[in-house]
Amino acid sequence: MSHSRIAVLRTAAVVVALVCMASGCSSPDAPRSVQASRAALPPDFDAGEVRLSATLTGAAISGVVPKGSAEFDVGARAVTFSASAADVNLPNGTLLRVFVDIVGVGKVSMGTMKLRLVGGAPGNASLTVRKAVPTMHAGDVVTVETATAVILQGAF
Repeated sequence: MSHSRIAVLRTAAVVVALVCMASGCSSPDAPRSVQASRAALPPDFDAGEVRLSATLTGAAISGVVPKGSAEFDVGARAVTFSASAADVNLPNGTLLRVFVDIVGVGKVSMGTMKLRLVGGAPGNASLTVRKAVPTMHAGDVVTVETATAVILQGAF
């Protein structure tokens, strides 16, 4: 199968999943409807996933440089957004808000994660969203913020 045909089929599978999400696929039958749509694809179609990833970087906080990552995944059964932060030199329990600036949509809040310190080292936090995940594209910008400052930022 040609690469262009595979690309078209992958795009069709993603569109089916996104239309399903937009029309309220929170019902128990949603995964079956996506599977049924995928079943109509040729047997040699490599379904794979659509995945965007971003490396998040930020300025040093009291001499420690934070780092992080974010991913947007469209799979056969779910659409997931996840973000993580590490080496964040702020107090234990600090709330970090996660946003995605989606081209053509604007800044969308994805949720909040709580910083956890282990053994006195700089803290870590993570967030996973599986419901009401908006469509994201290459170029969209992810930010992790406190109430007063951007801690991490990066683009898909």
